[in-house]
Amino acid sequence: MSAMEIPGSLFGNTLSGRSFGDFMLTERSYPAGYTTPIHAHAQPLFCVVLAGGYEEHHRGVSRRCSPGAILFHAAGEEHRERFDAAGGRSLIVQTAPAWLDRLSEIHPVCRRTLAMDGGPAHSIGRRLYEEFRGSDSASPLVIEGLLLQLAGEFARSTNRSDWSPPWLGSVTDLLNSSYRANLSLATIGRTVGAHPVHVAQVFRRFHGCTIGEYVRKLRIDSACHALVRTDAPLARIAADNGFADQSHFGRSFKAITGMSPLRYRLAKSADSYHVHPPAPLLPS
Repeated sequence: MSAMEIPGSLFGNTLSGRSFGDFMLTERSYPAGYTTPIHAHAQPLFCVVLAGGYEEHHRGVSRRCSPGAILFHAAGEEHRERFDAAGGRSLIVQTAPAWLDRLSEIHPVCRRTLAMDGGPAHSIGRRLYEEFRGSDSASPLVIEGLLLQLAGEFARSTNRSDWSPPWLGSVTDLLNSSYRANLSLATIGRTVGAHPVHVAQVFRRFHGCTIGEYVRKLRIDSACHALVRTDAPLARIAADNGFADQSHFGRSFKAITGMSPLRYRLAKSADSYHVHPPAPLLPS
C-alpha cells in the first residue's frame, strides 16, 4: 500500500503527531501536484494550512486554501484536494464526535464544512501550531482551549445567512480567470449586475477574506508555480502575475509564504519534483 494513503483516516505523509483525550494531531505534507480522491472523514477535523497551497472541491464549489487558512471538515462530507506545484503542509486535528456533541449542549456548533481566512481564526491557528510544536505538560489544556475558540469562531460564522446570491459564483469565476488583471470593484459589480459595496461585503462573508486578499493569493499561487517550474527572472514573474514591480511582488510573497521569492526558489533547487519548504510558514 502507498505511504500516501492511510485507510479510513488521512492522505499525505505524516511528519509528526501526538494524541490526547478527544484529539489526534498530525503535521502532514503533500507532494507537488498531488490530488486526493473524493473522500470523507469518519471524524470531524480542523485543518490549519501551514505552507504551499491547494484547491478544494466541496459540494460543487472550489475554494483556494493558502497558508493561514483554517478549515473545519464535518464528518461524512465528501471533498477532494488538488495541490499546487509547491505541494503543501498542514496541521490536522481530528476530534472525537462526542467532543462536538458536548459543546452543542451549551451552544449550537458547526456541523458542516467551512473555511476561514484571516481574522481571529488566523491567530488561533498559528498559536495552535506553536503549542503542537512546543509540547509541554500544559500543552493539552492549551490546545483544547484553542480548539474551543476555533469551534466558537466557526459557530459564529454559521449564524450568518447561508443564502448566497446567484452572482457570487460569477464573481469567484471572474477572479479565478482574471486575477492577473487590475479589476476594480466597480468593474466587478457592473459585470455581475450588483452594487460594488454589496459585492465586497457578500464576498468577504462567504469566502472569509476580501476580494483583494483573494486575488493576491491567486497571484502568489501562480508565482509559486513559475518559481518552481521555470527559470524566469523575478521581475518577469512579478509582471506576469499582476504585481506593480519586483519590490511589490517580494513584499506580498513574503507576507503570505514567510520567505522571499529568491529564497523560495533556492529552497526548491535541490529537488525539481518535490518541494519541502522550511517550517513554519504561517505569516506573522
